[in-house]
Amino acid sequence: MSQRIAFVDDYRASGYLNELIGAGFDVHHIVDADDAVNIINQDPSFDCIVLDIRMPVPGSVSEHEAEHVLEGGENTGIWILEKIQHTIQRRNIPVLVLTVRNTHEIDRVMSARAIQID
Repeated sequence: MSQRIAFVDDYRASGYLNELIGAGFDVHHIVDADDAVNIINQDPSFDCIVLDIRMPVPGSVSEHEAEHVLEGGENTGIWILEKIQHTIQRRNIPVLVLTVRNTHEIDRVMSARAIQID
């Protein structure tokens, strides 16, 4: 049985996604932040999560949170990580974070107990 991966990224033509599928992984592509939180928290079968930091703001957040906490989508992945934190710790699921941003963003991810791989 192949490893099951939750791939959370709003970009549908991701090279990473295609590489994982081509390598034989069972990849569940999730393009919406709210769906990501719900699916990951309810589905115990994921072996790994690949999470993009920059995604559209989820519809479930207030206008204030969207502007000041998520910074217009700049930190949506961190919001997702915080919402699934209990699930990933309880199930011991590794999370790989995708980002092309600055060290401030990496510091925020690290504060959510991520491990940096250079």
